[in-house]
Amino acid sequence: MSLIQQGKSEAGIKAIVQECWHHPQFITSPLWRNQQLQGLYPAVTTELAKLYQTTKQDLNLAVLNWWLGTPNALKELRSVKQPVTDFLADTIEDKREKLQTIIDRPQTPKEMLISAWYNPSKREELLRQAWINSTEELEATKIQPIVNALTTRMNSSTNFDQFLRSPLPLFTTLSLKQYNQRRGFGIMSRHVDGADPHDLFMIEQNAIFAQFWQDLFPPPH
Repeated sequence: MSLIQQGKSEAGIKAIVQECWHHPQFITSPLWRNQQLQGLYPAVTTELAKLYQTTKQDLNLAVLNWWLGTPNALKELRSVKQPVTDFLADTIEDKREKLQTIIDRPQTPKEMLISAWYNPSKREELLRQAWINSTEELEATKIQPIVNALTTRMNSSTNFDQFLRSPLPLFTTLSLKQYNQRRGFGIMSRHVDGADPHDLFMIEQNAIFAQFWQDLFPPPH
C-alpha cells in the first residue's frame, strides 16, 4: 500500500500478489470491500492468475477462477481431481445423491455446514456445532452472533454457491479480524523469550472459508 501511495502502482500490485501467493485465502477477505483496495482487485487477481498458470498451480488457479465466477469454473474444479474440489463442485451442483450420507450423518465442521444447508429445520443447531467443532470456542456470547450471521446468510441464499461467494456485508461478525504473527522470529534473532511479534496491518478473514474451507487454499508448492 505504501508503494501505491507513492505512485508505484506496478510494484505495489506485485507486492500484493506475493501476499496472495503466500496466503491464498486472502482473495476471499472482506478487506477487498475497502475503497482503497477495491479498485486494485481486478489487477491483483489477473496477475495472480498469470502467476498460477506460469507455475502450474492448477488447484489454486481453479479455485481462484471459481471465486471470480469465470465461465466453466466448475469444469475446471473437477479437472483438478482433488477431493476438496470435487466436494465443492458436488455441493454447488446439488449432487444430493453423492452427498446423502453427509447430509444425514455429518462428521466434520465442513460436512455440518453442508448438512445445515439441506436441513433448514436443524440449520441453526448444525451451524452451532460446526462452529464449535471448528474453533473449539465454547462461550455462548461469542458463538451466537456468528451462528446468527451464518443462519441469516444461508436463509437468504438461493443456492449454495451464492452462500459461499456473495460478498460479505460491511461490519459483519463473519469478518474475523486478526494480526499476522511472525512465528520463529525469536529463534532467528537469537532472542527466544517473549511473544512473537505481529504485523501492524490487521487482516480480515472470511469466516466461512477460514473455518470450513481452509483446504481450498493451500500455499502453492
